[in-house]
Amino acid sequence: MEHHLANLADVTLPVVGVHHSPMTQKFGLPRQPNLVDVRSVIELLPPYDVFDAVVGLDNFSHLWLHWYFHANRQATQTEHSQAQFRTKIRPPRLGGNDKVGVFASRSMYRPSQMGMSVVRLQGIETRQGQLLIHVIGADLLDKTPILDIRPYMSYSDAIIDSHDGYADAKPSTCQVHVCQDAKCQFDKIVKDLQTEGLMNDHLLTSLHDADWHIITALIAQDPRPAYRQKVSQREYVMRYKNIDVRFVQRTQGQLEVIGVDKIA
Repeated sequence: MEHHLANLADVTLPVVGVHHSPMTQKFGLPRQPNLVDVRSVIELLPPYDVFDAVVGLDNFSHLWLHWYFHANRQATQTEHSQAQFRTKIRPPRLGGNDKVGVFASRSMYRPSQMGMSVVRLQGIETRQGQLLIHVIGADLLDKTPILDIRPYMSYSDAIIDSHDGYADAKPSTCQVHVCQDAKCQFDKIVKDLQTEGLMNDHLLTSLHDADWHIITALIAQDPRPAYRQKVSQREYVMRYKNIDVRFVQRTQGQLEVIGVDKIA
């Protein structure tokens, strides 16, 4: 079949914004959108940071975000992307063993390096010359480039009789137990920040009491690789904002938060 595009291999897309999130590392990031109510902010970049570009957007409850997997090793080697094309990947939902075609997955290792997520719109504001879109439920890392923003329309986007293959149900979660020392460490960090007057960062880097619920919800998703989810007593560290949260598996299906450390 003939094509009539001059060069199918090279397509340039603008970066319209950057995503600011409390999640600065892949470990702990929700594997899909809307599994955890993580609050984050999209900062629109020039020349797209004009209010006229978002007029009417606040009439919608949810948005489609199109974005770039900037943290992938492959993303820094685009000139070799065709040679490195992975035809099959191991979805976590299949235990990390069985393979499916990359186009039958939502793997980050894609030829285009492009992701898409539905998120809940919390609000739009202009602050200190920046046009900010506040969202909830994103599965994007901090500093993720945003390629496009579109309204979610349920009459066409919600397919009631769809079939979801190997992911036909929401993933199960673990029970999370919190040792008293860990919660005391978290509370002390929050109190110290309040005392130092460091609680006004609108780009979501300062810590608040309400973050504890988000932290435990993220850990309940069990961010460990599928092949390690039966290993007990090994310590894992999830970074959230300006703290590292340490946890272990005590029994199958139960994780325990054992410590919280402030990042220097």
